[in-house]
Amino acid sequence: MAGARIRPSVAALALVLAALAGSGTAWAERSLSAVFPKLDPAALAQARSQDGYSATGDSSPRFLPSGEAAAIIAKALEGRESSFLVETLTIVPGKAAASKLDLFNAITRYRGLSGVTYSSKSKGEGSVLFNEVTRIADLRKATPLPDLPAASLPASAEQYIRLKDANFGTSYYRVRLDTSPPGIVFAMSNARSLDYFFIPVVAADRLFCIFYVEQASEGLLIYSVSGGKVSGTAAKQVNISSAVRKRAMAISGWLVSSLER
Repeated sequence: MAGARIRPSVAALALVLAALAGSGTAWAERSLSAVFPKLDPAALAQARSQDGYSATGDSSPRFLPSGEAAAIIAKALEGRESSFLVETLTIVPGKAAASKLDLFNAITRYRGLSGVTYSSKSKGEGSVLFNEVTRIADLRKATPLPDLPAASLPASAEQYIRLKDANFGTSYYRVRLDTSPPGIVFAMSNARSLDYFFIPVVAADRLFCIFYVEQASEGLLIYSVSGGKVSGTAAKQVNISSAVRKRAMAISGWLVSSLER
């Protein structure tokens, strides 16, 4: 009836909110300090700045997000040999993902990585890092697949992408996503070796970037831990730690811009 006002009961509202949370359409926002309770105030302040916070270590991460995300990331790091680890943390004020499903679909819009830029000593500012990025069915059948949005939030997913890298040429990455924490864990590793002028630089699965993205009360929180293992003459020819840091920061920037589409 026109003009009628319906007053749902408290029980009905609770059922609706529970359904929204289960379908990935609601957030339980935590503060930055709650997600990273062991990070000192100066580091948290740096994370809120334009450049964000970063730390470089050897084999163990210096800080991890609290709760289930920490266990997932720690497990992903198990058994990995790395010459270094680079951790980054940034909070983007005012940025919001409407839901975890919205964030999942933003992360898996891989074609948006095409044209992502970085600062290169030899090529200058604004150099294109990745191009011709596409999801593929698998490594044996590299047929391009469209970036179709998920209708519902999966608990986990494994996908493959192919891209042209400014340094390593055509490259293949395995992507694993886990939506069980309050945010989403998004892990990338090279599915095939990375070559520099036909010289193998990084063996398959030896370069990795693990991201954790969560909608915090202050804005969009993006944490990453990345590393790689380079051996032989290639270690002297390629500054792999710098290459990994630039890729982690470029992907973090892309994640933010992807939510705007």
